[in-house]
Amino acid sequence: MRILTLNTWHNNGPWLQRRDALMQGIVQHSPDILLFQELFDVDWSKELQARLGYAYLIANECAHSGLVVLSKLPAHHNEIYRMNTRSPFENYWRYALGPSSAPARSR
Repeated sequence: MRILTLNTWHNNGPWLQRRDALMQGIVQHSPDILLFQELFDVDWSKELQARLGYAYLIANECAHSGLVVLSKLPAHHNEIYRMNTRSPFENYWRYALGPSSAPARSR
């Protein structure tokens, strides 16, 4: 199994050039699971999903967490967790993406 994690730095700086470089790297490494931090453009993650053939997309559009997972393998349970504290230097919440505490359903 190949896993790749990337921080996109949101869309700051030369985003279009960086986006093209990210796409080339993803194609070159062909990960089974692709994890993003600071990817707030959910439309681009949906475009990646379609162009690269990932069957599963995990993103919480409501929380604007910037956390996105693209996977060729099914994710049975996941949950976005909001941190209870916030930095005095930031005006937004921090999040974590992880397995849900909900019990697995039998199939």
